Amino acid sequence: MSSNRIPSQEVPTEIWTKVIRFATGPHAIQDDPALSSVLPNCLVSENFPEETLNTKCALALVCHQWNAVATTILYEHITLPIRPVARIEKLLNTLTNPVSDGGPSNLAHLVKRVDIPAVISGERIHLIVQLCKKMTNLIAFFALLENGVDPRPLLNVLPENLVHLHIQGQGTRAADPYISLGDLKDFLVGHPDLATLSIPSGLTGGHTGLQARISWPSIRKLTLQSSDQTSALARYVPTGALPNLEVVAFQGPGIPTLDWDAAIGSFLMVHGGPLVSVGLTQDDTNDFSSPMNTSLKQVDQRCPHIREIIVCFKVGPSGRSSTRIPLTWVGNDTARRMPQIVSLGIQLRFPGNNCDRMGYLQYAVVMPWTKLFPGLQRIRGLEEIDVEKYRAHDEITQKNLRSTGRFAKHPIRVEDITGNLLGQFSNGICAWA
Repeated sequence: MSSNRIPSQEVPTEIWTKVIRFATGPHAIQDDPALSSVLPNCLVSENFPEETLNTKCALALVCHQWNAVATTILYEHITLPIRPVARIEKLLNTLTNPVSDGGPSNLAHLVKRVDIPAVISGERIHLIVQLCKKMTNLIAFFALLENGVDPRPLLNVLPENLVHLHIQGQGTRAADPYISLGDLKDFLVGHPDLATLSIPSGLTGGHTGLQARISWPSIRKLTLQSSDQTSALARYVPTGALPNLEVVAFQGPGIPTLDWDAAIGSFLMVHGGPLVSVGLTQDDTNDFSSPMNTSLKQVDQRCPHIREIIVCFKVGPSGRSSTRIPLTWVGNDTARRMPQIVSLGIQLRFPGNNCDRMGYLQYAVVMPWTKLFPGLQRIRGLEEIDVEKYRAHDEITQKNLRSTGRFAKHPIRVEDITGNLLGQFSNGICAWA
């Protein structure tokens, strides 16, 4: 059938836009549920959505009408490689040159979200700066930045309409350059819609008058990457400066340290009042009986509106069996009971692809969380999960339910980050269905 006879031309472009957008990903960029995790899943290299990208490219080749729609959707969300440099330079050229055949005249204006799951080195940051200068409608930026590289050249070119920003420090080089509280204040004033924020830099204080004028009402989620950063926000940013803050994720080392315990306590004393969700990090290789107990106690005492705990498990490279993750402290008699918690988020961070990922996840889900959170009603795996692959490991759940027994006040729904049902624990003496 020739292109001028394709029936799609009788359908309004607005309808095809909705259909094609649904076919290539159901979530609006600003409403992506993956943003709620401790480390955004888009910064995990194995989560690159290659199948979705191929679908978008294929749809753009169907006909002229579909090309215009699919091209817009194709460039709305870009995942960038860092190497080879030629690919970035080609993308720069593509974004700035007019498109033939009646397509959009400036592709850079279509870009609303950029993910960079490969580490940006100091030698490459100028290329990313050039790209971001051209993306004037960008609302979400996620990237891994080599530790020791100053992020300010990048921060200075991000457009004022930015809503989500997460620049994750990565590597073993020296600590990141510090940013003054005044510079951070100016950045947030220049980005009045910013709702989620995480940067790798430490903060230095400002004079008393500057602190008194701080108010960041747009911020709803903070991810704090170091104890120094956490302590500085407690020390220099006054109570009430973050009135709409709902979620804080602490990217700790995963083992108890006095610095992190003190930093979390100080931060929650100043800013814990409005929080409804707190993220903590757990190292699967530590041998402590209750590594998060001190932090949970701080949350319990200083966050009156708390309803959800998120646990990010840092799974080591040793190939530990999924039945060996040392989470037995959850049911320890000394662990903090928090009946107000109704939702638990679980995120797994592996050093690379792991064939036993679903086994780890099932084991983490089936731990005796109701001894810690007796009012629990929901457990979320903070990634998109294939139901069949997950249920293929049900023997892990069944075995652990039988070995320790479990009691729940409510049925507990288990779902992935998009809300898809993976299974359910019954109330009373738990059974898995």
